[in-house]
Amino acid sequence: MTCLKKLGDAHVYVSRLEGINRVCHDPMQCPGFELEYLGGDAMKRTFISSILLLFLVFSLVLPETFGQPEPGFVSIFNGRDLEGWMTLRQKNQGYLVRDGILICPKGESAKLFTEREYSNFIFRFEFKLQEGGNNGVALRAPVTGNASFDGMEIQILDNSASKYEKIKPYQTHGSVYGLVPAQRGALNPVTEWNQQEIILLGRRIQITLNGKVIVSANLNKIKDPKLLQAHPGMLRSKGHLGFLGHSTHVEFRNIRIKDLGELQVDNLAPEGFEALFNGMDLTGWKGLVASPRERASMSSGKG
Repeated sequence: MTCLKKLGDAHVYVSRLEGINRVCHDPMQCPGFELEYLGGDAMKRTFISSILLLFLVFSLVLPETFGQPEPGFVSIFNGRDLEGWMTLRQKNQGYLVRDGILICPKGESAKLFTEREYSNFIFRFEFKLQEGGNNGVALRAPVTGNASFDGMEIQILDNSASKYEKIKPYQTHGSVYGLVPAQRGALNPVTEWNQQEIILLGRRIQITLNGKVIVSANLNKIKDPKLLQAHPGMLRSKGHLGFLGHSTHVEFRNIRIKDLGELQVDNLAPEGFEALFNGMDLTGWKGLVASPRERASMSSGKG
């Protein structure tokens, strides 16, 4: 989520959550992907929106192409050692740091967690797989228990490996393990670097791989009692971020995060009630024509 520019007394915000185009006054309430100048007449808005659209294209391309700074992001891997991280259930030598690269060596199944806990964030990193590579990203995970179920795990996987031909859709690369399958086709060939972004904001998650959105989901829509029972961690609002070794060689670099803090939700429905307004957009609502006379003259098919 990016504030592109301040125009007069208003800001233009851009979000990539859900892929829904919508106007946004508040960046924490903008799950779409739109920009608008909130002031001036219609012609001025159209003109400025056109200019900002061009600006948006460059703002999305330049940081990855030319390495420009990413406002609000901080590196959580210094490229020298594991300061700020903790290793759990180490099997052999644990995760290694070599030439600025974080390495999960072959045969290692350790968990590498951040010492800090995070609630809502934008997490960006690069990774490189070898043939048959398998790892995972832990989200909102506790120190104890199984991060895939007591927290959430995002799959890091070589989908092209023959040994994974029969995996389930929710086991492919980028999937929220056991819960939300990812779209395929964006993963680079093995031995090439990939860029991945994970946005976790409240109950919404979006995952972008090499510029393609492969997951965009509202976790509140998961209603299956068996899934909810098997994955209690999906209900957590805070936890550790980390990497989950699965005994194959996987490399990571350029690991950074933008901490969005904890959401303040004021419109939670009491127990037994269902919220009609989700606090983020107008899903489930329909506007009415302002003029009563015009509205009265409309047929039911026009309303």
